[in-house]
Amino acid sequence: MHEYKMQESGKEKRVRKRQEQRKKEQRDRIQFKIELEEFVNDGILLWLNGNISDPEQIIRAHLVEEENNYMRDYITDEKGGVKGLGFDKIDTKKNK
Repeated sequence: MHEYKMQESGKEKRVRKRQEQRKKEQRDRIQFKIELEEFVNDGILLWLNGNISDPEQIIRAHLVEEENNYMRDYITDEKGGVKGLGFDKIDTKKNK
């Protein structure tokens, strides 16, 4: 007997790619949350745009404002140890 492979249509490929992208984004969010929770468990304060925050708020900000980028800012104490981690929104739009 011969095996026949059915080729995906263009639409099926796009749907499959979107599903794969969503799975990757979900994995990335979970990993990001774990990372942030580890900082909190180590006693490191989290900041979002200059305000004390928590992992959920930071993740939500990243999801809601996907078109914006956030810069990490490690806040150190006088001995050089990390005492805080800030996420500041970066304006990537150029004013003309």
